Amino acid sequence: MPLGRQATLTGLLKGGSSSGAGSSAGNGSGSGSGDGGGVPFVKKWPKFTKEDFEEANTLLATAIYCCNLPMTIIEHPDFLKFIYGVAPWMQGKLIGRKALATTMLDKVYGMTRKEVQQFLDKQEFVATSTDAWSSEHNAGAHVLNVNAMAIGTSVFLDMVFTGADSHTGNYIATQVQAQD
Repeated sequence: MPLGRQATLTGLLKGGSSSGAGSSAGNGSGSGSGDGGGVPFVKKWPKFTKEDFEEANTLLATAIYCCNLPMTIIEHPDFLKFIYGVAPWMQGKLIGRKALATTMLDKVYGMTRKEVQQFLDKQEFVATSTDAWSSEHNAGAHVLNVNAMAIGTSVFLDMVFTGADSHTGNYIATQVQAQD
């Protein structure tokens, strides 16, 4: 392709060419490539199923949650440029912020909880620890964090808002047993 006619994958799929930091994938060979008058090389994408798009959105959502990124990132123009630059087939199929904060969050939480449970079930020994605290600024906010430790790892299991209940040993034991 002559200098100045660099096209991004996104631009090619839209039927035009655009200059930018990206370049078309492939070896540049195609009908008329290099003579200035031909059709540039366009990668033909495989057919994607509904399940493929669901899996891609699940992986994306998991990355957003695990990296503690704001859910609004899914609407940021530069993030969208990146996603559509590396995965142009996701245009029109990308999860929205509302689904990211509701149904997808519930789905990923359920999957993660199941993975953690399977991991803990395989351990010969598991220790638990609790961290109970209350806020001076919010008199009714008492919180109990429950963690599990196995050799080489630690897993956060749950956070329980205990309200005004006292953090006695018996109360904490009752709350930990309720997590089973």
